[in-house]
Amino acid sequence: MSYSCAPGEMMRQPQIQFYVDEPLENDLLGPMAVEFRRRGFSTASTNDFETESEVGIFACHPNRFFDFTSGNWNRPPADFSIICAHDFNQATEAGPAYFIQDGWHLFDIGLVPGPAMYAEGARALHLGYQLPKFGLHQVGWVPSDRAFTDGIINSGENTTFRKSIVGPDTRKIALLACSWSSPKHLLDTLNFLDVDKYVLVVRYPKLRASIPDSPWSPRLAQARVEVQQAREIAQTSQNVIVADDDTNLFDLLAITDVVLSNGSTVLKEGLLLGVPGVSIGSWQHPGGPNGAESVTPVVAWPGVVEGPVESLSTMMDVAESGNFSEFVSRGRALLVPNESLGRAAHLAAEVIQPFLSRNRAGVRESLRRLRARSRAR
Repeated sequence: MSYSCAPGEMMRQPQIQFYVDEPLENDLLGPMAVEFRRRGFSTASTNDFETESEVGIFACHPNRFFDFTSGNWNRPPADFSIICAHDFNQATEAGPAYFIQDGWHLFDIGLVPGPAMYAEGARALHLGYQLPKFGLHQVGWVPSDRAFTDGIINSGENTTFRKSIVGPDTRKIALLACSWSSPKHLLDTLNFLDVDKYVLVVRYPKLRASIPDSPWSPRLAQARVEVQQAREIAQTSQNVIVADDDTNLFDLLAITDVVLSNGSTVLKEGLLLGVPGVSIGSWQHPGGPNGAESVTPVVAWPGVVEGPVESLSTMMDVAESGNFSEFVSRGRALLVPNESLGRAAHLAAEVIQPFLSRNRAGVRESLRRLRARSRAR
């Protein structure tokens, strides 16, 4: 592929626009923006997904660009667009449908955490579906970089941080963290948790206000009410500590013994730090075209124990048993390349930067030709 440019244009570096409208997306894109600025690039951030840009980096659900009224897909508003997987494919059983149904074909580059998701992308391609024009690339999990660089693990402040969360309590820590949280999750846990052995730390998600023109907006509004109800119950319950919303998740995971959730990505994020997980299958979460359906979480992942909440105590014993650590290690190896730990933002920039060193006109023309060939087929 050749790139043409006017004299003196070749090394012009375009501004990189990061599209962010919720905290989880910022956890992914924030460190990448820092890395690109370190490399001399100008960056900007916006929560307006109609803002046009030369280079745009996204970590939203790609179906953000699906027009629910017309049933058509719209391209992202960037001349050159990069999509980052915003989770570890929470619906593990979805397989290649993660890419097929979610519009990854709209983008020019796709960044995935590691081998498992890359393999599902390859399956989608084998089934005849389109992926990003310049392929999928394994870069690791950017939000975890902190844990292996300047987080409390490497600073030696685990003990101090633990005391700031649970005080002098010496019991093990069970972290309850669900993408979709409700009072039921908390009440179930308190009914079956061995409180002589564990203190429960709860971290509630920050939910976006709404998705413009999305049929999911009413369900998101309901979710915000449910989170507030659960928070109020937790704040008045014994043996429960509510972590501050701004507490870094990986700092919490560094002092956690077992993660409790309902299929959320946090179960797999825990594995990156060697923390086993327990997924409660009876804690269903919203699904379907508008969130009105209930979906049973299925994780089926090494290092995570699944079952009904009534078996919570037994599942936690299994997760903490000595020989279970082998499954935790196996689960981590499937999630990210070992060499990416602490270096995911760096590796992401290494994938993207070669395209940005070429002039905008050259990249745009090459993409235009590539898309024309795709349509011709």
